[in-house]
Amino acid sequence: SMIKGRYLETQVEKVIAYLKTMGYWGQKNYPYRTDSGIYIDGEPFDYYIITNKVKLAFDAKECNSARWQIRAKDIKQENNLVKLSRCGFDAFFLVYFVHEDKVIKFDIATVMQTLSQGRKNMKSNEGKEYRFEDILK
Repeated sequence: SMIKGRYLETQVEKVIAYLKTMGYWGQKNYPYRTDSGIYIDGEPFDYYIITNKVKLAFDAKECNSARWQIRAKDIKQENNLVKLSRCGFDAFFLVYFVHEDKVIKFDIATVMQTLSQGRKNMKSNEGKEYRFEDILK
């Protein structure tokens, strides 16, 4: 059985490992810490994937309810993802809805629109179902 909170990250890490064997690039970002390991700041967002066809920047979330709750940390990451979308990246949040067993992509424009309406949660049907195979084509 998959460790709670790790399903999506495990899938992404497999995809990245495979893409690297193909000569492409994928990377996980980590929080900033001092040399002694003291936490300074969170990671800007979770992952980059760059191939000859795609430039992806995204954050991976796991959701145990019917709605993904957008938290303060997510809004900070959203601001970083907006910058990457301006540079031609496909920037998004990838949310695994555990009870539906679905991986949903919320592109950054959709998340921004939701936040601008004063709402801080999203249901799976507001995004698009996502399959990693699409990156590998």
